[in-house]
Amino acid sequence: MVRKKKSKRPNLRLLTLNMGLLKIKLGNIVLREQIAYPQARAAKLPEAIRKMGPDIVLLQEVFHDDNLEQIIGDLAGDYPFIINSRPSRPHLRFHPGLITLSKYPIVKSRTVTFLDAPIDERLFACKGWLSCRIDGTPVGDLVLYNTHLTAGGLIRKPHCLRLQQIRMNQLRQLSIAAHRWNHPLTLIGGDLNCGPDISASNFRYMESHGWDDTWGLRMKPKRPKLEVTWWIGNPLNFRELHKTTTPQRIDHFLLSHRARRRISVAEAKVVLHKPQVPTGDGGIVTLSDHYGYRVTLAPEKVIS
Repeated sequence: MVRKKKSKRPNLRLLTLNMGLLKIKLGNIVLREQIAYPQARAAKLPEAIRKMGPDIVLLQEVFHDDNLEQIIGDLAGDYPFIINSRPSRPHLRFHPGLITLSKYPIVKSRTVTFLDAPIDERLFACKGWLSCRIDGTPVGDLVLYNTHLTAGGLIRKPHCLRLQQIRMNQLRQLSIAAHRWNHPLTLIGGDLNCGPDISASNFRYMESHGWDDTWGLRMKPKRPKLEVTWWIGNPLNFRELHKTTTPQRIDHFLLSHRARRRISVAEAKVVLHKPQVPTGDGGIVTLSDHYGYRVTLAPEKVIS
């Protein structure tokens, strides 16, 4: 008797990365590049993403039109469904700097600004989230939130009590909105600027309000080689505003409690931590001051 091999169900692979592409400009004059080599890093990003082959990509801190258009143009052939947080009309403040790229149809999207923020972010930026519904993925139709929470701006350290309270308000607004959508398969991804070991009260709020850390749900929970997504040892952080902070895992995918009955986390891994961007002055750096976080989701059962 010949046994038939079970057909392997396809998985869904997601990647989030804060690109750190902020330039302070006066007209056409660049006064400061917050994280060095933004043009070289943005130019290298499409190649790096193609090599990894994720099905859905969440990017944060892509604030400027030149970087935004370059990344979208270079990846449009690989990701036919792309949305971003740039407003349709010119705006004096930075837009949230978010891009979501997908191999599966994006049928609905919305950009929302946080109601609470530090004073300098209120004046010069408008952080928030980019939400969408993506249909026809291997794990079923899903709702995805791409977000970037406050890091403190120019005034305060990112994990002081005042900033943690502002971040808590942002998380509350985000969590309530996601639960109101009431979709059975919902994920929140991006740079939350908090984690189990840094601004832990912020992170515990999400865990106690219906969200699971995919890092802890991975099927092979043995200790990985790298467990942080932001590290002071990254050469790009030598002049960063928050260079005195400790190594931290602050980039996440959070899975709604309801979704756990439908999918499992086959893999959760820190990626894009190796230098691969030539700087033009003989050096080589990573794609960003953050490392990427990649999650692979597997269907638990057939999704109707």
